[in-house]
Amino acid sequence: MPAHDPDVHDVYDAEDRLDRWSDLGVVTVFGSAWVLEPEVRFGRVEDVQAYVDRVLAHVGHPQPARVRRRRGATRAHYEQGGVIALPGPEVGGRWALRENTVLHELAHHLVGGGGHGVEFRRAYVRLQRDTGHPSAAALVTAAYAEAGLAF
Repeated sequence: MPAHDPDVHDVYDAEDRLDRWSDLGVVTVFGSAWVLEPEVRFGRVEDVQAYVDRVLAHVGHPQPARVRRRRGATRAHYEQGGVIALPGPEVGGRWALRENTVLHELAHHLVGGGGHGVEFRRAYVRLQRDTGHPSAAALVTAAYAEAGLAF
């Protein structure tokens, strides 16, 4: 994460809301009923690589990303050079082995790293749509807006 990333906490809060809504499946948000598309859950960090490869091919991104296991359980992160680091379930990282988290890290890859600004948010929403999650894309866009984040 860049040293100056003013939007990071608001982005995480908005995406945490999306995770809670995804866990419910059917939600009423902003006065409308939404049925969220099923979210992929991964059993192991190693299972994520094939998904990442398929998504990058689907969106036509020329640079590969490598998925690696990280030791700590409290964060997932993107490393310059195209590396997505995720904690495994054996260290308490099952929370990170979900599609929304992987798409978050892939959005960093698509924009070349960096923080959680407008380009990152656009990439994340685009990935949600491009992977068959139009309801999730719409809801996270609304959550970003409610947090006062530009889009």
